[in-house]
Amino acid sequence: MACVRSIGAGQEGRLEQVVRPEHGADRFQNAGVTVLATPVLCHWFESAAVRAIAEQLEPGEASVGTRLSIEHLKATPVGMQVRVTARVVGAGGRRVTFEVSAVDDVELVARSSPRCNRSAPPTSREVRMSADDLVVNRVHSASTATPGRAVNQVRDHQLVIDEPTHLGGPGEQITPAEAFLAGVSACGVLLVQSRARDSGVRLDRVEADIEAVRHRRDTSVFQRIEIRFRLSGPTQGEAIDLVDHYKTH
Repeated sequence: MACVRSIGAGQEGRLEQVVRPEHGADRFQNAGVTVLATPVLCHWFESAAVRAIAEQLEPGEASVGTRLSIEHLKATPVGMQVRVTARVVGAGGRRVTFEVSAVDDVELVARSSPRCNRSAPPTSREVRMSADDLVVNRVHSASTATPGRAVNQVRDHQLVIDEPTHLGGPGEQITPAEAFLAGVSACGVLLVQSRARDSGVRLDRVEADIEAVRHRRDTSVFQRIEIRFRLSGPTQGEAIDLVDHYKTH
């Protein structure tokens, strides 16, 4: 299964079905009960969860359900439409966790209680990973004669990074935090640009401004990071879709 770091909270999968006679509880040894059966809802919950992460899976990859707890709250008659939504609420290790709900034309009919999980089945591809499956980046960093200053070699490029003055460095070159944030905002610009190209959306220019806040007494933790995009070319709806793609990747 795709690395869960590429699967973001908030991703959703949806499924819409009309309840047909074969979906009735009377098909599951409940004679005379012609409303939507709970086992069918479980199947639909599973399908919606699969759809929520489908774009992150590469050809040949799959996920399997490992836990499903469902509250079937209301009866839905044959002929009524049911809409199921599975939303990613967590991802870690090999596991992705969802909240799933189903509504018919009238009300909420079922929900997961409390969560549904899916995991990656073991594959030979994961066990034996070749060099072609890996992207390796290397940086060499070294101190200099100036206290609080490091010189970094990235391929054929040299980058000087200073500690800020409040931490005892010269603060003349970019700081480690600024270098990190530049990577985040540059990634955003490039992902939006790539998404626009792949989806055929006109994009003349994309800019990103990023701002981060930390307590001076503990600069190892960001209290807040905000990034704002400015896009020229796409419609408002297209721009929202491009930025949403970045947020989930």
